[in-house]
Amino acid sequence: MKHSPSNLLIDRPSSKDVARLAQVSQATVSRVLNHPEKVGPKTREKVYKAIKTLNYLPNQSARDLVSGSSKIISLISGTLENPFFVESTMWIVQYATQRGYKVNIYIIEDGGIEESYRAALATQPKGIIMSCILYEDPIIKQLNALNIPFVSYNRRHQEKLNYVELDNYKAAAMGCELLYKKKYDSIFWVGGRLDVSTFRHRYEGFCKQYFHCYKEAPKKEYSYNPDAIDFSILIPKIKEWYQTAPGKKAIFAATDAIALEIMDYTKKTLDLQCPNDIGVLGIDNVKLSSHSYLDLTTIGPTENLGLTAIKLLIDNIEFQKQHNINVTFPPQIFERGSL
Repeated sequence: MKHSPSNLLIDRPSSKDVARLAQVSQATVSRVLNHPEKVGPKTREKVYKAIKTLNYLPNQSARDLVSGSSKIISLISGTLENPFFVESTMWIVQYATQRGYKVNIYIIEDGGIEESYRAALATQPKGIIMSCILYEDPIIKQLNALNIPFVSYNRRHQEKLNYVELDNYKAAAMGCELLYKKKYDSIFWVGGRLDVSTFRHRYEGFCKQYFHCYKEAPKKEYSYNPDAIDFSILIPKIKEWYQTAPGKKAIFAATDAIALEIMDYTKKTLDLQCPNDIGVLGIDNVKLSSHSYLDLTTIGPTENLGLTAIKLLIDNIEFQKQHNINVTFPPQIFERGSL
């Protein structure tokens, strides 16, 4: 017997069925779907297990599944002040459009990531691509329970599920070795929050290679890893380091975006010319870094991470080619004029 869309929708499990199987209230199911951080881990696990067992989909997703009308991908991207995200967003939207998908874009900073997850999931897209995942992010379990294809790029989860990244540890190690070979005596590291894989692994790679090259650990006062960079704090630190540390000096920034801002601030506020007074090195190899007026030496992949990620995500949506996407690009040095 052929079922109409309305009959199929009626036959699908509801949130009441999920609540009954998980032995929780319907309100708890709603909280797990919309505010998982407000529900205890044991309760979340019970609800996720019930969702997966019943193959439950919220109403909007069920309608789209039956009608076949949903060709939406949600992109959760970092701020477009960072040229890395500008480039990756452009490639993602362009490629997805060519494949017949609409992209809903959520531009966020790490502080608002939970709200962006809720907004992205509310429309129940065919897939989610995200650059802002935390190293121990609970969204992974929620996406698995809802059976929504996803991939992260630039960052990855500690469980190594569905990601496209640069070999961040090796990139930073290569950068430190490059500075050592160019005879820089003192290095000031500027990174970011260590609860994300990108900054975490780049800092680890830098520290390990620094110890190997300089036979001592990098000084803590010469490393800056904030949740968000405050240049009113950073520039005085750099000034003190520059005036007191001996020998030839370089700043190693964990991203090109940070490196480019540092080049601007040190020139305007400290009157330091790059590379004569100070060297600056970045990681990512964004297109802007090769601008003739900037000429930033950097380390990065030869492929765009966002473009690679969206290609693999759509292939997974349509053909289920890979159960788990694991792509790590080797880093390459792009020597320019900032060292």
